[in-house]
Amino acid sequence: MSGTNEIEVWRRHPSDVARLVLSGVVLGLLLAISAWAPASVRGFSADLLRVVRRLPDPVEGVLLGLAQVAALAAPVLALAWLVGRRRLRLLGATAAGVVSAALATALLQGWLDRTVPSRAVQELTQRSWITGAAFPSGAYLAALTAAVVIMGSGSTREWRRVGLAAVVAGSVVRLITAVAVPLNLGVTLALGAAVGSLVLVVMGAPLRRLSPEDLLVALRAIGYRAGSIEETAVGAAHSRTFRATGDHAPDPAAFVKVLGRDERAAEVFSRSLRALRVRGLADERAGWSAPDTARNEALAGLLARGHGTRAADVLAAGASPEGDGITVLQPLNGRLLATFDGPEVTDEILRDAWRQLALLQQAKIAHRWLDPTHLLVDQADGTVVLDFRWAAVGANERLLAIDVADLAVGLASLVGVDRAVSAGAAEFGAEPLAAALPVLQPLVLSPANRKSAKAQPKLLGDLRTAVAEVSGAGEVELAPVARLTGAKVLAWVGIVVMAYAILGFTSNLPQIRLALRDADWAYLPLLVALSAGSYVTGAMQMLGAVPQRLPFLRTIEVMFAQSFLNRFTPANAGGMALRVRYLQAHGSDLPAAAASVGLTSVAGGVMQVVVLGVLMIWTGTSQDIGLELPGIDSVAIILAVVLLIGATVVALPWTRRMMKEKVFPMVGKGLADLKVLARSPAKVGLLFGGALLGKMTTLAAFVLSARALGVEVPAAVLCLLYMTANTVASAAPTPGGVGVIEAALVAVLTGVGVESAPAISVVVVFRLITYWLPIPFCWLALTHLRRTNVL
Repeated sequence: MSGTNEIEVWRRHPSDVARLVLSGVVLGLLLAISAWAPASVRGFSADLLRVVRRLPDPVEGVLLGLAQVAALAAPVLALAWLVGRRRLRLLGATAAGVVSAALATALLQGWLDRTVPSRAVQELTQRSWITGAAFPSGAYLAALTAAVVIMGSGSTREWRRVGLAAVVAGSVVRLITAVAVPLNLGVTLALGAAVGSLVLVVMGAPLRRLSPEDLLVALRAIGYRAGSIEETAVGAAHSRTFRATGDHAPDPAAFVKVLGRDERAAEVFSRSLRALRVRGLADERAGWSAPDTARNEALAGLLARGHGTRAADVLAAGASPEGDGITVLQPLNGRLLATFDGPEVTDEILRDAWRQLALLQQAKIAHRWLDPTHLLVDQADGTVVLDFRWAAVGANERLLAIDVADLAVGLASLVGVDRAVSAGAAEFGAEPLAAALPVLQPLVLSPANRKSAKAQPKLLGDLRTAVAEVSGAGEVELAPVARLTGAKVLAWVGIVVMAYAILGFTSNLPQIRLALRDADWAYLPLLVALSAGSYVTGAMQMLGAVPQRLPFLRTIEVMFAQSFLNRFTPANAGGMALRVRYLQAHGSDLPAAAASVGLTSVAGGVMQVVVLGVLMIWTGTSQDIGLELPGIDSVAIILAVVLLIGATVVALPWTRRMMKEKVFPMVGKGLADLKVLARSPAKVGLLFGGALLGKMTTLAAFVLSARALGVEVPAAVLCLLYMTANTVASAAPTPGGVGVIEAALVAVLTGVGVESAPAISVVVVFRLITYWLPIPFCWLALTHLRRTNVL
């Protein structure tokens, strides 16, 4: 790095964490493929070998020989560079990564060789210029990858590219000379990258920083003639800051912000994670270079000043020769609003903050981080907006509304909701405040405001209420901004499981067709009646779970409607929400309605255990049904795990707080409601009787489906098999357990000796009549309830 002095500062870096996670995921996927499909991998590798063997032998020999010479020269040159530059800490980190990567690959090599075709093994025994064709080996490539990752953290962009080119070249040579298979090569590279990243995460990475002398040269190159410069700490996020004085009298003093490679990488990582979590924020610029970020800050700041916003004047912007972004600003005096105590914040300061936001909104500039940490209060000039590096010019309405939400939350956390909203309504306007209601939620707020909202749990709710009252907006639904949630991840996992199950059914389609052709369809009317009866039993449960009287036929219609929603939402979330709303429409408040719905789930769980226990006793010993029940040792282990989990819950403060604030009140409410219902035997009978009848109708439908396909397994055994499979599949993330419950039912049927095709046919008939056939009727029920304003 010519002309640049390096200050050896080491720290852990988010980009190394990101690389470790990514390489770990890739390594896991490749190892899983090697474990699950070694024959397919071996076949693909053999096909590839036949293609690359078309190269002339002299060409292969030259390529392999050159690779061996380079492989011997690379560590010597790297060692000379590290010792010559006295980068001893980097040398130690590189050595640790190289040894660890080579050892890990050597340990895996025997297992990976299962997928190596015999032709590749023969190639490894041939001689080359220096040694056998096996060199450079997989262990060497893994070590080289780890070394490139570690040394790249302390070298220039050009040398990092050279290192990456060396890894790519070595990999290509091993492929085209037929001495490595693609999957093993991928495992090698992923393992090397993971080990190198892990070393950097554990030991830290060297930060490349411009010295003050080099920064003076860069400032003159972008048009600001600085005479002296001194680094200063002002609490700026993600950048280094300096104070500079002009070289001559006309040149003003300046505040200089430097965005280096390491700071930029950290920002890209954080913004990428945010883009994964939150949608609709137009955060597509995470790939900007550091100089582009500096220029964007300068542009947004100049536009803001042009529209009357108080902001620092921009004196220059550009880049250093090494690619650091530099912004030169007019120095400001004042105190950050975030450092004020509530009583210190006057009404004029509040109104002025809202006034600056109004000017930004008129210019269609979204600041993207407008909280008290970016507002400077100057006693002479008023409130000044700082730091436009994240700003969006020509912003859309969503981004502008988020700025409003950020400022409202930030001010409310300082002075309280009433003062913040009153000042905003007076200076900014009630309607623009109301536009921010859908985005008044933690995911879209700045980090400082999210922390404030977490520290004051009622802040966001009170703020939404106050804004709605001032603007007359009424109840406004929150915008769906979460892109990646736990429920969505589970849903995708469920979709994969469902697709796998469908593929399994498809592979047996001819046998299924023959089994269905011989089915006894005289059972069909009774199967349809049993399927419809499950909705009646569900209505009975609902009637028994609430103290007030509910219309029976209307409640049956609600059960059809909620069943439709459950087809598309995991964990029956949609149906539970619809039942809560239905109970609210009939006089229950929200806690009571939620508790009543919870009681139906409790009654169903109790009956599940009771029926399962009765069936196990009825069917006799586990050997009679071909299933093996867990022994006393397994039961002891399960109990120990449960006790350990319970002890962990008791030991952790946040779990105790969650239990105290959320779980215990809900359980208490449910028990109170159950005591009230216990005074009415009819209610108790409806609640638990409905749950029991619901289980019995489903079990009867499954037994009749088996009989229709000629499966003569005893009814009690079939019922126990269904209950076992349903219990396992109840944790499935897919709506209605689709895919998982089908696979589980087929597995238990084939486990007791039923042929694969009849087993699949039984499951197809059962699920078709009880799950898929009612969907049109459930949709009609939901549409009718909405049209008649019942919900």
